[in-house]
Amino acid sequence: MMKKISAAFCIFTGISIIGLWAMLYFSGQVIELSSKPIDILFHITNEGITAVFLIVGGCGLLRKKSWAGKVHFISMGMLFYSLLAANGYYTQKGILPMTIMFSTFTIITIVITISSFLSKDSTQNSI
Repeated sequence: MMKKISAAFCIFTGISIIGLWAMLYFSGQVIELSSKPIDILFHITNEGITAVFLIVGGCGLLRKKSWAGKVHFISMGMLFYSLLAANGYYTQKGILPMTIMFSTFTIITIVITISSFLSKDSTQNSI
């Protein structure tokens, strides 16, 4: 059961990251493209790679691939880092709804990661 929850969370979050960046870009809200273009391009690349790892790991878990558990845990670590950075960014800007959203995702990420690690599924297929 934990494997399916983890997989669904990973796939949903990976797609959400891509969707959020697309929405921000096409609505002209990525102001750092003009003020800090190199910094934001590296940041977006990091989040894009995180999204791909999340989606691949989640799909691998659902298909019971032998490598999926490892990719899942790597992707969750990448997500945790991205969420902490997002929390800092939106907290610094004083945008409370985004801070609450990213804080909630951070807590969910921690709970799912620890639960996945401790679940009896973790003895099979590395999760």
